[in-house]
Parts: sequence; C-alpha cells; structure tokens
Amino acid sequence: MKIKEYIKELLLTNQGVIIPGLGGFVSEYESAAFDISENKFVPPSKKISFNPDYTYQDNLLSEYICKKELIDQSEAKKQIEDFVKDSKFKLTKGDTIHFEGIGSLSQSSKGSIQFTQDKDANLLTDSFGLTSVQAKQKVVPNIQGKPA
Repeated sequence: MKIKEYIKELLLTNQGVIIPGLGGFVSEYESAAFDISENKFVPPSKKISFNPDYTYQDNLLSEYICKKELIDQSEAKKQIEDFVKDSKFKLTKGDTIHFEGIGSLSQSSKGSIQFTQDKDANLLTDSFGLTSVQAKQKVVPNIQGKPA
C-alpha cells in the first residue's frame, strides 16, 4: 500500500488532501524568509498542517489511487479504510506515523492527533532545487584605531 506516497504526490499539486476518517493535510504558501535563530535565508515553501476534523470523502485520494493502481473506486476506498484503521490503531498504541517528506502524526495524552512537519520538507514545486543559504557576518574594521 503506497497511500503515504500518494498523499505526498497529491500535496505537490493540490492545496490539501483528505484522508476520510482520519483528517486532512492542508498546505499554505510561505514566503522566503530569514531565519534569525540559524542565521540563514530559507526559500519559499509550503507550510503543511493537519486537521483531524477534515474527515469527509472528497474522492481526490481515492481517484488518484484508482489511476495509479488501475483499480476501481470501491477497492481504492477499501485501501484507504484499511490505512485509516491501521493508523488509528498505531496512534492509540503511542506509535508515530511518519509520512516521508511531509512530517509525522502522533497522538497526545488527551487523545488528539498532532502533526509535526519535517523541518527540511518543501513541497512547493516552484522552489525545487533551492536550498537555504547561510549568512556570513561581515566584520567592519575599526578605521580610527579606536576600540569599537
């Protein structure tokens, strides 16, 4: 089952992906910025979040599975249901579910699903090939010979 891979592929070209019965990944454009804590410029990216309230069936994921695996809609929906059931079971056991290039889902002590985006993940296709650039501190010499 390649559902995690399909979710990542869909997030490259869509603003969100709903996993019926589990929740939805939502992406939002984030401008290039300067990271003060790491003293570097970071390229524009997609900020990914997860909303467990988005559980309705929008058919985007199931239709994509149909096309990729050449199966019918009912079989695709069955694969999603099995994935959701397995994911919920793992989360209740305290396991973390990792989505390569996206992030990880875990369950809090209160039972809510939490998402942590991969720090280096960038699903914005316009930024492919761009990396962060470390800024160098410029040392200004003291021309007057006086302590700065």
